[in-house]
Amino acid sequence: MTLEELADTLPNGFHDAEVRQLNIDYMNREARLLLDVWVGDLSTKDSELRERYRQAEVKLSGLVYWVIEPPDARYAYGKAGTLWIDAGALESDEPQLAVKLPEPLPPGAFASWIFVQDWNSFMHVAAMDASIEWKD
Repeated sequence: MTLEELADTLPNGFHDAEVRQLNIDYMNREARLLLDVWVGDLSTKDSELRERYRQAEVKLSGLVYWVIEPPDARYAYGKAGTLWIDAGALESDEPQLAVKLPEPLPPGAFASWIFVQDWNSFMHVAAMDASIEWKD
């Protein structure tokens, strides 16, 4: 499953998710993100249900690369706390990126972007598979 396909299984994708932790295991070619995933229902008037989050671990296996662009110096990137993100598939016709990403990808691999609102910059990832495990 790609990161985009995984996002499609979530009520709001990775929109407004919050990263608590990122662990990259180079020996096992895995990345794990501990996230607070926004699962709220926008159609309800109940603010508690609309703003509901669940904690989950997203595992990316067969990690090809993980590239982190530097934060925008105009943002408070040094402040401790979660990182407010969104994510999507990296398309082959993307406009010029701030970094040159490795290509071509191995057969069966996917590439995605993760936009970090708090930094005004991107993380780029390529892997073979994405999965999610709910922690609550």
